[in-house]
Amino acid sequence: MAVAAPAPATAATGATGSTVAAAAFAIGIDLGGTKTEAVVLDTAGAECWRQRIATPSAQGYAAMVDSIAGLVAGARQAVGLRALPTNTGPAEGPGATVGLGTPGSLTADGLIKNANTLCLNGRPLASDLAARLCQPVRIANDSNCLALSEATDGAGRAASVVFAAILGTGCGAGIAVAGRVLAGPNRLAGEWGHNPLPWARADEPGTACYCADQLHRDLAERPWLGRRPPAPARQGAHGLAACPGRRCR
Repeated sequence: MAVAAPAPATAATGATGSTVAAAAFAIGIDLGGTKTEAVVLDTAGAECWRQRIATPSAQGYAAMVDSIAGLVAGARQAVGLRALPTNTGPAEGPGATVGLGTPGSLTADGLIKNANTLCLNGRPLASDLAARLCQPVRIANDSNCLALSEATDGAGRAASVVFAAILGTGCGAGIAVAGRVLAGPNRLAGEWGHNPLPWARADEPGTACYCADQLHRDLAERPWLGRRPPAPARQGAHGLAACPGRRCR
């Protein structure tokens, strides 16, 4: 669950010199392939509200944006915040920060890449949500959010290195070192689920990988975890460097 921490309980000065109220709540949204879940925390970290809905990925990108905006609206209403935008002026502020954990990663220009929820790829999700919600939105890889959370105040808080894995509709992982996310030069550090299986061949049955390469299977994707591989496993499977799927790199 990605939660953008609420600002300290002090007022801040805006660009125009006006005083902007600090956020009293943090809204975190976990965008999964099957479900999308939102939670609201107060400044003490206590949970105030939670809701889970089905992810409308089959309905396309616009439906995804609508569903996230709907969760944020429901979260704001649940804790007594007005719907955005308001006409009360900049002094009120949004009242809550918004953070989103999503599959895939962000390019330098803010586009989603490598998401197994295909309708997100190539889309400026953060900026589209910010425009829709009329407030800033922080977005990060969901596994990186998990690694950072566990390294900060979870099971790995005493460890110098934390590896965190998510096994869901898809599979991903993240690494935190000394309490900071290790993203890597391609923002893929820690990812391990997207690998070719040694018996996968174009003439064998099976579901194609999200990257459209018929020789790929997501190694730890949940639908594959319960399936037995063909026997015997064949030798000489191609490695990731030889993979023709552009989204793999």
